[in-house]
Amino acid sequence: MMAVRLVELRRVLKPSGSLYLHCDPTASHYLKLLLDSIFGHECYRNEIVWKCKAGRGETNNAAIRFGVSHDVLLFYARSRQTPFHRQYRPNNPAYIATKFVHVDKDGRRYRLDNLIAKRLKRFDLRSVSEPSAPCARSRLVPDRSVASCAESSAL
Repeated sequence: MMAVRLVELRRVLKPSGSLYLHCDPTASHYLKLLLDSIFGHECYRNEIVWKCKAGRGETNNAAIRFGVSHDVLLFYARSRQTPFHRQYRPNNPAYIATKFVHVDKDGRRYRLDNLIAKRLKRFDLRSVSEPSAPCARSRLVPDRSVASCAESSAL
């Protein structure tokens, strides 16, 4: 029944049109094969994963699998020439001013940020050559990185 509907959708779709099919993760692989046969694999653009919530169903002690936490959108174009219009919304200027407080020589704003896990403290970085095993919250980094960070007072 779905195949007939998808064939009809392709027939009435403008040459510059595209199709977004919202489906459950248990059916997405079957529908992708069906759409590939109708639209052609070259018209496949993306599989978009839409996180709905943190695991619906299958959350009790009798669960036989992990909870389902996402749905799938299959994105197909009518033809190879179908344009893709990127969705864009500029950030709020107040947000930019408060979060990106530094400015480089070209006038671009940036912020300094910690690239390790948020809960880590400065003393959790350990060198690879240290004989002791790292704790669960530490990150292993090469000796030269630790030394260069120590020289620049980044630790």
